[in-house]
Amino acid sequence: MSEKNKQEISNVSSSLIQQANGDIKNYGLGYSDVKDICHDVVRQELSIVTKEAVDTFHREISSFEDQFIERLEKLENPQVAEKLATPKLQFVLHDTINEYAKTDNANTKEDLVDLLIERLKVNEHTTEQHLIDECIKVLPNLSLQQTYFLGALILRSVINRGMSFQVDANLGNRALLYTHLNEITKLDIHYLKLTNCCIDMSGTRYYKPIMDMLKNDYDLLFRHSITEETYNTFMQSLPDQSNLKRNQLVYKDGISNEIKLLYSSKEFVMQILQMGDSVKTNPELDQLINLFSPLSNDEIKQHLISLHPDWGKAFNCLDKEEVTHIELTPVGAYIGRRIVKKLTNDDTLPLEMFFK
Repeated sequence: MSEKNKQEISNVSSSLIQQANGDIKNYGLGYSDVKDICHDVVRQELSIVTKEAVDTFHREISSFEDQFIERLEKLENPQVAEKLATPKLQFVLHDTINEYAKTDNANTKEDLVDLLIERLKVNEHTTEQHLIDECIKVLPNLSLQQTYFLGALILRSVINRGMSFQVDANLGNRALLYTHLNEITKLDIHYLKLTNCCIDMSGTRYYKPIMDMLKNDYDLLFRHSITEETYNTFMQSLPDQSNLKRNQLVYKDGISNEIKLLYSSKEFVMQILQMGDSVKTNPELDQLINLFSPLSNDEIKQHLISLHPDWGKAFNCLDKEEVTHIELTPVGAYIGRRIVKKLTNDDTLPLEMFFK
């Protein structure tokens, strides 16, 4: 190795170092620095509690550090930690650690660490940055039932059209958010308004009953199947150049051996057939759809409950007047989207889409 490429590194025990192609890059803050900052920002709290409480607080800080640094390592972006050197982020870190230490809920602790990581990743002076700062203060004051409820309200606005069997699975997965809906009271709803997670829309607008929304969003999903003979007879009656013959719009159920519509909505089928927005109907498609008679409201309800029993709680809760007249605020939507992602792995819609 030539002398000009010889490298020496010193006094970097507290720094994050990356070496690539002969260059040394020192990103300043290391994980030991992060730990020191965590203790420094809550030093005042440590001075005003009893020794027993100090010991507990130290354990909480240590637990927070372990989770926080583990998440920082997964980011593979040491520069993100640099923000912790700024006063603004240290105030946020202070609030996060305090809330972490005060809660006994493991899920809330995990969510607080996740929120802080999200906070480090976003640009300063943006709406998302302000939302995360607010969520760090609000989330620890919400019960598990209330956060699930916010997630359920998010899903009230989300439509995942596509192949019928995939939509069926998605609807079954949604019910994971409905587990605690039977525990939501009017007091919970008033509290969520107080914490700026929801607003009252009484006298201005309201949400339709869940059944009406489902039938509108998935107009082809909730239909009876037909026999293969009925389907073949219909297809034989169509001209050879028919769009319906060139596109697969049905499938055979492997269990019942009956024919079902492949897609969950007529709107989606029109896209498959590459029909422009100006084309509102297709006589042949309408004839095909009419072969599949719609399920009754009770049959739809029983079908959804068969996918997941907690769908019964959704019909009981989300159709209540006090629920149909509330809307999520940006804070409530941010928390709701996070719980949906956490439970279902569904990214839902971008936050902006909920406030068009």
